[in-house]
Amino acid sequence: MDTVFLLRSYGDFVIALASLEKSSGDNPIEIRASRHFYSLFQALQQQQLIGDYPNITFIDLNIRRQILGAFTNKYLFYPHSFRELQHLKNHLRQYPVAGKAYLEQKLRQQWLSWFTGQHFQHIHDGRENIYTAYSRFTGMAPVQPVGSIATDTITRVLITPGSRKPGKALPAVLVNALRRDWEKQGVQVKVAGLPTELSAYDGKLDTYSSFVELLAFIKEADMVLSADSLPVHLAALMGKPHHIYYNGKVNHPWLTPYAGLHNTYTTF
Repeated sequence: MDTVFLLRSYGDFVIALASLEKSSGDNPIEIRASRHFYSLFQALQQQQLIGDYPNITFIDLNIRRQILGAFTNKYLFYPHSFRELQHLKNHLRQYPVAGKAYLEQKLRQQWLSWFTGQHFQHIHDGRENIYTAYSRFTGMAPVQPVGSIATDTITRVLITPGSRKPGKALPAVLVNALRRDWEKQGVQVKVAGLPTELSAYDGKLDTYSSFVELLAFIKEADMVLSADSLPVHLAALMGKPHHIYYNGKVNHPWLTPYAGLHNTYTTF
C-alpha cells in the first residue's frame, strides 16, 4: 500500500482529504498526517464533510507552526525544524512504508529523502494546479464546482481576511471597502477570523476559536470573500461560492476549481 504524508498547512490538508477520499477501492492509499491536523479532521467529520478514512493515522512530529518547518524558508534552519525532521525519521524507522511514499509537494523532497533515509516522491510539482494534480494522482475526475451565484440573491457575505502568512492578509482598507459596498446593497456582512488576525480591522468583528466555529460561519454565508488561506479551501469543500484575493499576483497553482471556472479571483 502506498502512503501519503500530510505535513504542510491546513489548506493543503483539506485539499488532500477531499481528493484522497476518492482513492479507495482496488488501490487504497494509507495517509499519515501530522497530529496538529486532528482537530480540523474531527470538525470536518462532525459536519459530515468527509468520510471515515479507515487508512489514516495521525503521527506526533511536535510541529509548532502549523507546517513542517523544513517546508518554510523562515524556519528552515531553526533547531526545532531539525527536531521535527528527527521525529519523522524515528517514525519511519519504527513504522516503515510498505509501498511508495509521497509528499504533498516537490519542495524539499530531496532534502527530506536524504535526512530520513526514506525515498519520497511527490504529488504536486508546484506548477500544475493542485486540485488537478490530486485528480491525476488518484485517477479520479475532480468534483465539479457549484454554479455561479447571482449577486441579487446574496443576503449574507462572510469576509475572512486573515492568513498564516501576514503578506497574504487582506489590508484593512480593502476589507472596509468590501463591507461598505455589500452593506449598501442590503447584504449582511460578517468579518471573521482568529483574534490574532483581526487587530488591524475596524467595525464589528466576529472571532472564532475553533474549526467548528469557522465551518459554521462558512455554512451560514451565501458568499465567502477570502485571502488565499484555509477558509477558501473549506468553502470549496462545502460547495460555497467564493472569491479569492491575492496580494499582487494570482497564485494559479492554488486556485480552487470554482474560482478558476468562474474567474472569482483578483489582486490587491
